[in-house]
Amino acid sequence: MLDGDDPVYAAMIEAVDQNVGRLLAHLERQQLADNTLVVFTSDNGGTPQYVAPLNGSKGALYEGGIRVPCAVWGSRVENPGRTCDEPVLSMDFYPTLAELASATLPAQQPIDGVSLVPLLNRSGDFNREAVYWHFPCYIGRGEPSSAVRAGDWKLIQKFENQSVELFNLHDDPGESRNLAQANKDRTNQMLRLLTNWQSSLNAPLPSEPNPSFDPNAIRRGQGQRKAKPGNRTNGGRRIREF
Repeated sequence: MLDGDDPVYAAMIEAVDQNVGRLLAHLERQQLADNTLVVFTSDNGGTPQYVAPLNGSKGALYEGGIRVPCAVWGSRVENPGRTCDEPVLSMDFYPTLAELASATLPAQQPIDGVSLVPLLNRSGDFNREAVYWHFPCYIGRGEPSSAVRAGDWKLIQKFENQSVELFNLHDDPGESRNLAQANKDRTNQMLRLLTNWQSSLNAPLPSEPNPSFDPNAIRRGQGQRKAKPGNRTNGGRRIREF
């Protein structure tokens, strides 16, 4: 939630809101609205003070780092104003727009996403077993990790210590209770989904320690001393990146 302590952020939100409105109004004036689909979303989550009560933030695979709004506007959207709780990914926009434009997708190019047209116009079932994320590197506040979500269940695999965390997002959207030990059958099921997906893509899986890591290097922005080149500075056992 916004408060009075961050006027710059509040001004940015207001500017975005005003200019999105100007864009939609222009499409209406130019009589292009019936042939246009506008998708408004974000590539990743925000900063901790604005994602609470979700856990994590930009760069992490907790919900605070990957759960973002997605608003779709256009004539192909049935019942404008309705909401949908189906998890979607930015990779879904490519096949969605191609289908709406009657474009043929390249036969030799793997397509990571699926068309969202059934969700937009309720033309059929939308069934997807799971959605996946893979970040084998250090980014923002995140660490090398992978994640899979199937229904309400989500598993995060962390490469630094080869640990896993299991959450039920329906009961615990803030991911405060790791159920991996209490529900080993579900954990193993989710981990199989994730590792099979990684294998199918030949995904890089970092595991070797970084020989240049200096454990005395402090975190970025938390002091005056700079980390040495090649070091990662957000704590923990450092592993070699790809």
